[in-house]
Amino acid sequence: MPFEWYYFDVHDPRNLDAVLTIHTLPFNSLFSVSIIDIFIYRDGHKWLHEFIVLPRNQLRKKDAPLEIHFDSRNYLLQDGDKIQGTFANDAIQLTFRFHSPMLNQTPLRFQLLPQPSDARQFNWMVLAPTGEATLEIQWNGNHIQIQGPAYHDANSGNINFKQAIHHWFWAKFYLPDQLLIFGEIVDHQRQRRCIALGIRDDKVVVDEHPQKVEQENRLELRTTFGTFLLVRNQQICVDDVYFYLPSVPAGFVWWGKLLEMLQFYFIKFRLHGLKRLLANTRYLRYRTTWRYRDQSIQSFHEEMWL
Repeated sequence: MPFEWYYFDVHDPRNLDAVLTIHTLPFNSLFSVSIIDIFIYRDGHKWLHEFIVLPRNQLRKKDAPLEIHFDSRNYLLQDGDKIQGTFANDAIQLTFRFHSPMLNQTPLRFQLLPQPSDARQFNWMVLAPTGEATLEIQWNGNHIQIQGPAYHDANSGNINFKQAIHHWFWAKFYLPDQLLIFGEIVDHQRQRRCIALGIRDDKVVVDEHPQKVEQENRLELRTTFGTFLLVRNQQICVDDVYFYLPSVPAGFVWWGKLLEMLQFYFIKFRLHGLKRLLANTRYLRYRTTWRYRDQSIQSFHEEMWL
């Protein structure tokens, strides 16, 4: 099943984090829709989760420069080293501005599966791993602006996640002199695909065979561009999401759509117990404080268990 998403996150020093994901081809839907997924975290807790569902037949999209356009209230446009956009429905209004000199560079592209083929693709495009962004959002009488360091990438492919992947770990470590990204994807045969990126002064170094060694509260990442020893001081799970991910034979798509519709209404009306009964996938986000070379640093990481 083809999928594609564009991801942004913003970290405000006032203990505010925002995640904006534009699922042009959602991996978790059998319907012909696109989904704008919005998360706001405050002081280590989820403050807002809102999604905007849009008809996919309204989507106009092109790459380089990026343009994602549904209607006058829902679009994202790139102009050189800047991206701006707005997304809205009857409950929420969001405006977004992102700036990074790295948008003018040729993006790095990676294949993320341990054993890819033409029929099994999971692609990662690193568009601008460092930048600055401002996100303004209004909902239910609230109005907030989130501003700070930001990150932007994109993923695409054609796999069924439930069938192809057992779990993944994806982390960004904000070190004093660079941004360190480490990813690990494990398939059902327990084969691993690891990758590490170091970003400093808008330049990227890559290791496609790094090692991760964990012991209690210690994490050691061994790469060709350095060994990074981190000691965990505090870890906060800012989000723990259970959801239904379609994985049905072609002749039973109607059944998958029924389960998906039930999940939609369980989320809409906050029937979390019933939503949990349907769930077959778990997604977690963490904000963690580490000790690194006698300094305190932060990381923002995600795990998906399928």
